[in-house]
Amino acid sequence: MIKTLLTYVLVFGLLFLGGFYLHAHYLFNKETVTFFSLQKVYVFHSICSFVICTFLLLVSKSGNFKHQLGFFYLGAFVFKFVAFGIAFSPSLFGEIHLSQIEKISLLVPVLIFLIPEVYFVVKILGKLNLDTKKKLY
Repeated sequence: MIKTLLTYVLVFGLLFLGGFYLHAHYLFNKETVTFFSLQKVYVFHSICSFVICTFLLLVSKSGNFKHQLGFFYLGAFVFKFVAFGIAFSPSLFGEIHLSQIEKISLLVPVLIFLIPEVYFVVKILGKLNLDTKKKLY
């Protein structure tokens, strides 16, 4: 389990560093200034994705809620986007209208962190399903 947690830290850390600096470099080259802090957006998504994957891994190791992991992920996914909306509400719902590149800049980190998050969740659920099948036979 420690190896898996270190993998999560490494993957989400590298995605944060690589994604943020490439994204910031691209915006700098386009001479675009965002109304929101791009770094805070990346920090938010990297921490949330790490916490969600860690939480599901820990719950999968306990015996009580193994069969509800999919529902936990759906709830955590919704909570993540509600928390994002609350944390960045001035940027999303404020009086200032975001340009097209700013809207895309809010969406890019979501996609960057969603892909490995779903991959790790599928691995957790797949392993859980495999363990359940072994017990049946």
